[in-house]
Amino acid sequence: MLNRKWIIYPVGFCVLGTILGASIYFNNMYPLSSNAPENNEIAETTPPGSDQKEKKETLVKLTDDQIKDLKIDIKPAGSGQISLTLAATGKIVLPPDQMAYILPTVSGVVKEAKKNVGETVKAGEVIAIIESKEMAKAKSDYLTATNDENSKGISFDREQKLYNKGISSAEEYLTAKTEYEKSQIHLQYSKQRLYTLGLQENDIVAISDINPSQLRTYEIRAPIDGIITNRTLIKGQHIDADAQKPIYQIADLNTVWVDIGISSRDFYQLKAGQSVEISLPTENKSSQAKIVYLNPVIEEDSILAKATAELNNEKGDWYPGTFVKVNILMEKVPSTYVVPKTALQTIDGKDCLFIVCPNGFEKQIVKVGRSDHDSAEILAGIDNEDQYAATNSFSLKAELNKNLVEDDD
Repeated sequence: MLNRKWIIYPVGFCVLGTILGASIYFNNMYPLSSNAPENNEIAETTPPGSDQKEKKETLVKLTDDQIKDLKIDIKPAGSGQISLTLAATGKIVLPPDQMAYILPTVSGVVKEAKKNVGETVKAGEVIAIIESKEMAKAKSDYLTATNDENSKGISFDREQKLYNKGISSAEEYLTAKTEYEKSQIHLQYSKQRLYTLGLQENDIVAISDINPSQLRTYEIRAPIDGIITNRTLIKGQHIDADAQKPIYQIADLNTVWVDIGISSRDFYQLKAGQSVEISLPTENKSSQAKIVYLNPVIEEDSILAKATAELNNEKGDWYPGTFVKVNILMEKVPSTYVVPKTALQTIDGKDCLFIVCPNGFEKQIVKVGRSDHDSAEILAGIDNEDQYAATNSFSLKAELNKNLVEDDD
């Protein structure tokens, strides 16, 4: 009997040969398609017009006249400096030397209050009139002392002439001289009393010519130029000089101070004369100031030291009591590419510049580094040969969006 394995092997080889032959035949007749297309197949599947669409997403076509009408300034890419600053918070305050509290020097009744809060005054201008018995007495004493001094002076001159001629005795001469000197002292005392009550030299000189009924009139004058910031008196009110309560407050606001809270760590980096930018973002205004005073004493409540900056306020833009944002200039660092912030736009969450091209401007995504109030450092996306829209770049952004909307329609 033959072994079975010798029968199975020839049969298996025959079946395998039949299968391979069939595969070759059908492959030649019906070739299989490939999942990886050739290069020409990629070109055929690329959507038509994609290059044009990409251009529309970055290109803003403008003529030279249109660029001029839009007031777009074109600048070449170039280097610059970025100001590194220390941010802090400050408060506008009045310098002590530019404030004046007006206290009544005599008691009396308010006859007239000429100025209200918010009004401007000049030094020497009458702001209130008081009727005062004390003032009337002081003026009367001055008039009496003046008359007495004149009388005693005449007597002394007469006695001196008589004494020189040997007609009057030495005792009579010395008595007249003593009385005259006493009258002079009394006149000076009464005059100083009027100065103390607030009268000026011209006011005192005019006392001799005024109507006796006006002796009780006391004119309160502004000691400095400024603005009335507080008033407590009203017409007919009785004021008491002994109460020592201000009836007016005047402030010269042409210059104000900014008290700046600084941490002890940063305080040692500051010095008088450093430039400071003061801003109020809610009102969209800013101004420059300089540090004039450094107080190294740390305040217990806030654990901050205080720097004081002086701020010009001739235009009246800054009001005492206002909290402001402060940026103290620490140093200026150079950078290869610096552009004004007006040149930058954010499109789809990315910072962009509009670079000059033959047909107008092309959007260019850039990488922004450090920045200050006006300028920004560009780390990537711009070359030496580039020119860009430095101003009114928002118009280019709007035009680009307009083109995309029209293209979608």
